[in-house]
Amino acid sequence: MNGRATRNARGVTERLELRIESALAGSPGRGASDDLLAEGYAQALKLDSERLALERRITALAARAEDPATAHELRRAWLRHRTLGRELADLRALLRRLKS
Repeated sequence: MNGRATRNARGVTERLELRIESALAGSPGRGASDDLLAEGYAQALKLDSERLALERRITALAARAEDPATAHELRRAWLRHRTLGRELADLRALLRRLKS
């Protein structure tokens, strides 16, 4: 995923998290909660898909890590993978709270 797409995906997740936090602070109707849950789970699937693709890329890069440019790309991929894992965990925690 390129930098622009990554920032866009992060923005979508952040906006969704704000909407869920807002819904948790108030008392949204059942329909609004269902819509947020559906949107949230869709975003979680996108994040998880990106994370899995990065795992495959990391594996491929690790085989050629002696090359400085590849090692640099591997570090960037690993950091993005770690960030995605954290974003995914945070989003899933919010979705669990919203669901209960």
